[in-house]
Amino acid sequence: MMYIFIRNEDNNIYIEYGPIPKSNKEHGKKNHRAIGVYGMHAKILNNVESLRKALKVKPERYGILDKPYLIAINAVDMLALDKDDVMDCLMGSTCIVPELITNQNAFQEFREHDGFFTGRNDKGQNTRVSAAMITKIHPSNWRDSDYWIFENEMAILPINLRNSSLITRFIQDGIIYRTSGKSFGDIIVY
Repeated sequence: MMYIFIRNEDNNIYIEYGPIPKSNKEHGKKNHRAIGVYGMHAKILNNVESLRKALKVKPERYGILDKPYLIAINAVDMLALDKDDVMDCLMGSTCIVPELITNQNAFQEFREHDGFFTGRNDKGQNTRVSAAMITKIHPSNWRDSDYWIFENEMAILPINLRNSSLITRFIQDGIIYRTSGKSFGDIIVY
């Protein structure tokens, strides 16, 4: 028997559902639903913490390097991973200060000092890492898969990827910038 599934996805949730016909023995009986329902598992995702754990393991593997060090993580198993998760992981969790909200409900976002690259007193952390590249590449989506590259402004051995053909994000004077660039599909020609 073939089922039709309906999928809905946004930044916060992914839902897949579909009608399941009643079994033959239930056909024609009164007071029975027209379709059956099975319960599915639900999961609360914490992609930021999963990504942080994956990033923290990598610098310890190779010791001290004398060249810029770019960490690459293929997070294909992290459902619904998006730009906000990556930004919160690398640059610090997004926050607002309630006391600074104006009468017009205008507010300014800040970043906590809990990011992989950010640390207390603006000294940064994981300074042996020059940049991080987070991807979601899978054989079925390589042409249009998401990727994020962030330079570590506090790196001991910095790397400048701003002129590469890839989309790169970097911090300059406390502002996060994004360069224009190409998708993997545009770069990888088969």
